[in-house]
Amino acid sequence: MHKTQLALGLAALALVGTASAANRPAGYTTICTENKTCSVATTTNVAFGRADQFFFKQLTGSFVCNEATFGGRIGGGTNECSVPGSSGGGSSSSSSSSSSSSSSSSSSSSSSSSSSSSSSSSSSSSSSSSSSSSGTGSSSSSSSSGGTVPQGLMGWAAVAPGGAPTGGAGGQSCTASSMAELTACIGTASSGSNKSIPWTIYVKGFINGATNTDGTGFTQQRISRPNTSLIGVVENGVIPTLNAVWINISGQSNIIIRNVRFVAGKDTGWSYENFGSCTYVDKDFCASNAEPDSVTLQGVTRAWVDHNEFTDGASFGEVNANKAHYKMYDGLLDIKKGSDYITVSNNKFSSHDKTILIGANDSADGDYRVTFAQNWFQYIGQRAPRVRNGHVHILNNLYDNVKKTTETRPYHMNYAIGLGFNGKAYSERNAFDVTGAVATDLLSANFDAWSQYFTDVGSWLNGSPVDLNAAAATVINAKNALEKDSKPFLGPVSWNPAANYTYTPLSTPDAVRSTVKANAGVGKITP
Repeated sequence: MHKTQLALGLAALALVGTASAANRPAGYTTICTENKTCSVATTTNVAFGRADQFFFKQLTGSFVCNEATFGGRIGGGTNECSVPGSSGGGSSSSSSSSSSSSSSSSSSSSSSSSSSSSSSSSSSSSSSSSSSSSGTGSSSSSSSSGGTVPQGLMGWAAVAPGGAPTGGAGGQSCTASSMAELTACIGTASSGSNKSIPWTIYVKGFINGATNTDGTGFTQQRISRPNTSLIGVVENGVIPTLNAVWINISGQSNIIIRNVRFVAGKDTGWSYENFGSCTYVDKDFCASNAEPDSVTLQGVTRAWVDHNEFTDGASFGEVNANKAHYKMYDGLLDIKKGSDYITVSNNKFSSHDKTILIGANDSADGDYRVTFAQNWFQYIGQRAPRVRNGHVHILNNLYDNVKKTTETRPYHMNYAIGLGFNGKAYSERNAFDVTGAVATDLLSANFDAWSQYFTDVGSWLNGSPVDLNAAAATVINAKNALEKDSKPFLGPVSWNPAANYTYTPLSTPDAVRSTVKANAGVGKITP
């Protein structure tokens, strides 16, 4: 298999900022210690922790410097609250508050490897959350933990414990316009005390991760640090593109990915999943790989994936010109290993077969609170998404395709929403514009293990109301009968998104179509 796997920690360039004190990030000043009451005059990115490990939260006014405020603590000693700058306008009070002293570990370890030369900018960046046009949710409001919700963010990420994701806001930044620079940016952000500073990685131009001259092969980039934004910048009309680059994020919190086009890599070391079950005459049309994805979130919490594009090729439409490449792709966005409190919004997914996986296997490994809002699925074959375990809200998305009737069209729709093991999908006012489809074509329970619950409210098929609840009962009961099992459809899910966060759904199929087509994808926001 021809791959290049580049871990975080490559190209450890000169550190940005001053050396950090043990209990505060570089460039930060301590304003109070654990269990004391502190205050900041304006909205400030406050760090809480010790020994070069920190939780970050944007706060204003008075707050208690403790685990309850920040959603965790670093064990082994007294944690401190600190703010950027020499004083940061912060103050402390001698009064203390009780706090849990349970230990919390930080999963921000770095990996080492050889370094490559590149330059990176160390200028401080502004917040990556900018105004976007979205027809759902409140665009700037308070989260359940009292922090500020970034403009345009709604859904599960907006109410995450520890606050809505802010990514690299208020920290350092670097800019990449080549693979070497991207490797250097990620390596610098991961080196030494930099790991404790919020960091924004800006992407410009076309970055090619293919490792072979025929365009096959891919480059893996691991992001093994929290409080990170990956933001694309459109410059001179050029779409920021990561071609054949696999962004793999594991065990991290507070992640933002916005305004980047991801073109899926083609793995020359492909091998079929369940090869024997593929009955196609021409095996080039069998979906195959388990990896690479374009973006993988594994054990990630508090993440916002917004206004990106995920595709095999932006100009492909219904057909891949090289049919042999069909078997080399896998997922576009996989959310696995208990990832939680995630919002996926205003993205365009196009010209791909297996698209989004929630949960990697049939085991109860997390709640997977994920919101999909106002995404455009155009010529997507399946898994939009496939749901295991998750409390997944699928809201006001546009599905634009043709029903699959032949093996030679993998991008035509096999199904849209997969009702997998222990899934708790809540579908709401989605517009399915799928030529030739009936209600039962939109859902699938054809898996080794399947859900017994599903709710849909007000969705449409080709502009007319569609009863997806009856369709769910049909496909689940058919699978149960085929397997002679005792897992029939039991009815609606027991949770309601409106009980967890505020939003206003678009109420007509035309509103969904026009809003999603106008806003989904890259170049619609200015980070």
